[in-house]
Amino acid sequence: MDENSRSLLNRRLFGIAAEEFPLIEFMTIEENISMPSLLDGDKTNIEELVKAFDIGYLLQKYPSDLNHREEMRCICARAFSGGRKVVVIFDLFKRMQEQSKAELAILTYHAAKSLGISALYISEDLDENYGAYDFIYKYRPEKKEFSIIDFRA
Repeated sequence: MDENSRSLLNRRLFGIAAEEFPLIEFMTIEENISMPSLLDGDKTNIEELVKAFDIGYLLQKYPSDLNHREEMRCICARAFSGGRKVVVIFDLFKRMQEQSKAELAILTYHAAKSLGISALYISEDLDENYGAYDFIYKYRPEKKEFSIIDFRA
């Protein structure tokens, strides 16, 4: 598989939610969330994502109009857009207040469940958000090993 084909496959399979991949400033929130689907020629409706992340009132706004909490919810919604199989969530919680952290973790958990998408959380601060995960693979650098915690029971 050549690099372009691999890149296209990765874009279709994986969504990424991270502050390092911000919303596009000159596009409305609705356009930002719809963009991954439209790039793939998919006209899937975003209503389920809007409901899952409670962002209906933000759709016609621009990223500069949002507070940090709203922006993180929109970044997550965009990552789930377009029929992705896996969404990788990189440490979105680090600059959030405690209540907002828990709220976003629960929203992403329920969105993943309802959409049938696997969510992989990568964070240095998993302790505060255990309730949002089915499994946690916690790296312990001092032992050079992962601890696996299963919350499905």
